Amino acid sequence: MKILCGIVTFNRQQLLNRCLKSIDNQSSRPNNILVINQGDVVNIPTLNTDIKLISQKNDGSAKGWFTAIKYALDNNYDYVWLMDDDGYSDFNALKNLINNFQPHYSCLSSVVLNQEIKDELVFSMPHLNKNIFKIFGIKKLSDLKNKSKNNLYPFAHLFNGALINIKAVEKIGNINTNLKMYGEEVDYFYRLKKFGPIFTLVTSFHFHPSVKKKFIPEKIVFYFLRNSIINNNKYSNYKLVKNLLIIIITLFRVYERNGIKFVIKFIFFSKYNLFKSIYHGFKK
Repeated sequence: MKILCGIVTFNRQQLLNRCLKSIDNQSSRPNNILVINQGDVVNIPTLNTDIKLISQKNDGSAKGWFTAIKYALDNNYDYVWLMDDDGYSDFNALKNLINNFQPHYSCLSSVVLNQEIKDELVFSMPHLNKNIFKIFGIKKLSDLKNKSKNNLYPFAHLFNGALINIKAVEKIGNINTNLKMYGEEVDYFYRLKKFGPIFTLVTSFHFHPSVKKKFIPEKIVFYFLRNSIINNNKYSNYKLVKNLLIIIITLFRVYERNGIKFVIKFIFFSKYNLFKSIYHGFKK
């Protein structure tokens, strides 16, 4: 298995160093590491694993993933293992993914855990049933394990330790860069499912800072809402209900993190305002 580890970074040298060290210390290391730098100049440390660097303009995270996947395609890798610079992988993360990957899978991902609270999922997992009102998801690793079969859960948050089969990429294509950020991974999840199953392996761990109190810039809220509406209309049942729920939940989460003044500004006065994000979402 020829494996490329692709890391997208933006002005977080210290976190990038931590991420690179965790990859270099894997019990089963990838063949190469590719760093996609979309920020200022970065220093690449000397490691046992060969590291390549591509610097490009920051035009959204989707462009970073596109470049990493394209490099894997052009250089005949079998798998590409993708992650942001702010996370880091457990010692046996890649080994466990390799040992459990079946040829017909599209993707097998590590479970993304809070680096401070190891039983807490950074991004909650959806309940995979027909009840659309179970909107708060699975938040603990122990609960996820109980709902998994053979340590596999048929959902994944991509690009946080996700190992992707290049045969699937050849079939479904690369990232949709028009989505820019915060939604391109959801679109790619549904497209990858057309090739084969996607699972989270609950015995493979990828650690990540908590995002519960992280400030959310207007531009990110705009693209998250816009892209969520685009993806709901393209892939989901109960489109109008899900779109209404995502708007309400997003505004509430932004209020919790950023405060009421930010929410009012975002709704009515921002260049990236609520009504524009909804309009652009429905207009695709």
